[in-house]
Amino acid sequence: MNRGSPVGAPPKTARVLVIIGAVIFLGLAIAIGLLFWLNSEPPRQPASVPAALAWVGILALPAFVALLGVRRRDPRLLLPAIVTGLVPAMLTLFSVGLVLVVPALLWIQAATRWPTPKTARSWRRDLLPLTIPILAILAGLTFFAHQDPACWNSTKGVDGHITYTRTALNGARESGWFAGGESASISSGGDGVTGSICTSDRVTPLEGLIALGFIAGAEAVALRTTRAATDPSTAC
Repeated sequence: MNRGSPVGAPPKTARVLVIIGAVIFLGLAIAIGLLFWLNSEPPRQPASVPAALAWVGILALPAFVALLGVRRRDPRLLLPAIVTGLVPAMLTLFSVGLVLVVPALLWIQAATRWPTPKTARSWRRDLLPLTIPILAILAGLTFFAHQDPACWNSTKGVDGHITYTRTALNGARESGWFAGGESASISSGGDGVTGSICTSDRVTPLEGLIALGFIAGAEAVALRTTRAATDPSTAC
């Protein structure tokens, strides 16, 4: 008996539901990643790119997992895709996060139409997909685990370009682990400085890169899961 033999193609309705949900996730991933970069403190800076990409990765991960399940004909990936899809709805600071419940519900409907076939049980194969949402949660917590306050002075040049220069904290709270939510303040300046920006917490480039590492790990697990399902070496 081949414990890891691939199953048949998903029903058409299930496939359509998965694709619709994935499109919603991918669209929101691009939109929220762009909004994060445009509205970070200070806005539109290269240092914010890793964090913005991490937001895109967290929101695109459920779509990647679900579409991979359809592509590899592996319904086991729908459950981790659903759970992973609900993670951003709990972690995101944007009210649009509630919209993420919609594609998750679509995937639940797809799962009911595409049940996992009964095969020989393997605890390693069964538990491996569950690490995907765990890695997604770790990626999301990276944004909030350590508080990194910072202040900048903004200076507007004659060409209208605004440059930002890091300054002393200017009364901002000290850094720490799980020290609370984020707040920001903007004030006008003097002596050639057009204004100043202070935030109680910013997502550092290192935090963004660590989050991207967790996301890459989750994608690797998804690929490993489907490989285990179709690898002839698993035959017995």
